[in-house]
Amino acid sequence: MKHHYVPVFYQKLFAASDGLLWVYDRKLKTFKQLHPESICCQHDLYAFEGGIEPNQIVETQFLSAIDGSASAALKKLPTVLAKPAPELLGEILYFAALQFLRVPANRRFASAVSESGGNDLMEAAFGDVERVRASIEEYETQTGEALGATPESMVEAVRSWSIRAVATERPFLQIVLQEVGNVARLFQGLDIRILISPPQVGFILSDNPLTIVLPRHVDVGGFKTAGAFTFLPLTRGLCLSLGQPGTGTGPRNIDHEAVRFINENTAANSDRFVMGKSKMQLESVIRRSGSADVSNTERWTIEKHREQDGIFSQLIIRPRRVHYVDV
Repeated sequence: MKHHYVPVFYQKLFAASDGLLWVYDRKLKTFKQLHPESICCQHDLYAFEGGIEPNQIVETQFLSAIDGSASAALKKLPTVLAKPAPELLGEILYFAALQFLRVPANRRFASAVSESGGNDLMEAAFGDVERVRASIEEYETQTGEALGATPESMVEAVRSWSIRAVATERPFLQIVLQEVGNVARLFQGLDIRILISPPQVGFILSDNPLTIVLPRHVDVGGFKTAGAFTFLPLTRGLCLSLGQPGTGTGPRNIDHEAVRFINENTAANSDRFVMGKSKMQLESVIRRSGSADVSNTERWTIEKHREQDGIFSQLIIRPRRVHYVDV
């Protein structure tokens, strides 16, 4: 089953009148006009494996319901910009939280963290020959079966990292299902603005559309970092902005330069695809943001250090290329 991690209804809000999007592919370095049905999707991305057929309940009952509510909210938003109802903003914030969590970049992150923890557990359980010998003896006593491996070979396999943990889809799906409410509540504690683009410009979209922009002097941070702003383009004319308490709420008209700054951050934050109505606009954004090539490294790494008392894992987040300016 084809699962869109950037929903089709959402992409259509940035398309031209013919329903097509100009798409820049950072991997292939190409510009193409494509229909939203054909991009930002993977087969069975949100499916639970293990049965005769993949279990599609997350896609068919959870994500489809949220996308339906968000679609209705985004259609209504332009008519109530002066004072949108709290319920309407709640729908949009929940969609923003989900759009942050549901993308493949987050699946890779969840899998890497899960695999790192599994490997650390193996290191702890199989780091000592005598402890492994006792475990083998206990296993063979309980099952009546010979394991067929020596303690020394098991310890060596783990220490040499020739045997590794591999994550299933569950860590990613658990984060999507369990954390979306927490992220949405965090967003509700920030100052919410709807930014309005001049008609002649417009916002673009990417395959990783929710972007945190940090202050110039900060290399690592999050949603609540002082001076940070979070942006999510909502339509070609509107963009959600989340700032620290005291930065201001309500609708705000912004100029051409502010729209361009947000678009450059959107492109820089993309994994592979950058989408918009105009090829000329995309060409300019890609060039100015330095996003012509796909990044060969993740925004984060998990480094392992072997010490006398075991393995120490360290998560490192890299700074982003484009930083904060006043919008």
